Amino acid sequence: MSETNITEYIVAYFDDLFYNNTIYLPPGADLQWDASRQTFNYQDRAIDQPDEEDEPGKPKKPKTDFDRLSFEAYLVLKQAGEAVEDTLDLENLCRERARRIKYPNRDETKQQTLMRALNGLVKAYTRDLYFPTLEAYDKVMGQITGFKEFKAELRDQTEIAQYFKSIHKKPLQVFYCLLGKPGVGKSEISKTLAKAYKRPFNVLGMAGQAHPKILKGSRPSLTGAKYGRIVESFCDTRANLFITKEQQQKILAKLEAKPKKTANQEEYIKELKDEIKDIEKQELTEGALQAELAGASGTGEILDGDGTTIKPELADIEKRIKQEKLREKIKNIHGKAYDLPSKGPIILLDESEKVKDQTVLFIVGQITDRELNY
Repeated sequence: MSETNITEYIVAYFDDLFYNNTIYLPPGADLQWDASRQTFNYQDRAIDQPDEEDEPGKPKKPKTDFDRLSFEAYLVLKQAGEAVEDTLDLENLCRERARRIKYPNRDETKQQTLMRALNGLVKAYTRDLYFPTLEAYDKVMGQITGFKEFKAELRDQTEIAQYFKSIHKKPLQVFYCLLGKPGVGKSEISKTLAKAYKRPFNVLGMAGQAHPKILKGSRPSLTGAKYGRIVESFCDTRANLFITKEQQQKILAKLEAKPKKTANQEEYIKELKDEIKDIEKQELTEGALQAELAGASGTGEILDGDGTTIKPELADIEKRIKQEKLREKIKNIHGKAYDLPSKGPIILLDESEKVKDQTVLFIVGQITDRELNY
C-alpha cells in the first residue's frame, strides 16, 4: 500500500469512514476511468448532486473553503499562487479537517475518533516520503540472511523508486506475495524492509477472519465503532525517524519562501522553528561532552553479592564503553528522533490463505488491485 492514492476516497466519504473506508464502494457510488489523468475518479451520486444553479429559480450555491477540490481546480489555484498545500491529497484532508472543526459531530466519541484519524492523516501527508540510499538500504537488509532473490528484487525496486523520485514521478505500485512454511522469516523480512525504508510497519492477522471489519472498520452506529486497520496504518502506526537540524532548516526555508501559506503550513513552520530551537539548545552541550570524552576513564569496580570487588582488568573495557556512548551522543547532537506516521506504511496481510470468509478475500483483492488503487 506504500504508493496507494486512497486519500481522495477517504476525504470524499469521511462521513462513513468507520464502515466504508478506502475500499468499499457504497450503493450509488462508482469509479470511472479518466483517460487524461490515467486514474479512476470516485463519484457518489449522493454527494455529487448538480449545483443549485442548474435548477430553475434557485441561486447558485456559494463555494466555501471546505469544498473538496478536483485535480483541475487544484491546479488552477496553485498556478494562480493561492495558498494551497503541496499535494491535492493533503489539501483535501486539510479542508475536511477544517470542516469537522467548524461543524463537529454531535456524538463526542465519534468526533474525537474522526479528528484523531484526520490529524494523523494530515501529519502523515504533510511530510515527504523517505527513500533510503542504496548504501543505507544494503546496510539494513544485509542484517537478514537468506532471501537472496527477494532482496535483489527489493533492491531493484528501491533503485527504480529513486529514479522516479529524481524525475518527480510516482513509480508503479507493487504488491508481493510471500510463500513459505511457518518460521522461514516472511514477517521478519517485511519488518526489516520497513526498517530500511524507515516506514511504519503494521501486521494484520488474517487467519480465521470471518468479517471484513478488520480492514473496513465497523458501522458508526455500533458501540466501539472504529476505522479499519488499513486507515490505522496511515494515521496511527508510527516509525522512528532521526531528523537533523539541517534537514528541518531546508523544509522551513522552502515553506517560508511561499508568498501565501495555508493554516497547516503556518502550523508546520511554527513546529519546525520550535524543534530547531530545541536542537540548538542541545548543541550548546557539545563542548562539555567533548571534554567528558577526552577525560573518560574506567574505575574497574563492579558490584557483586558480597559488595564491591576491584577488577582492574575491566577498567579499559569500561572506558571504551563510556567513550562509545559519548561519541554516539555527540553524533546525534545536531538532530532529534521522532515517532511519526507516514503516507507510505509497510502493511503485511499475515496468513491471508487462512481467511475464513470469502468476503474478506474479496476486500483484499480490491486493496491489491493496482488499477483501482492507482
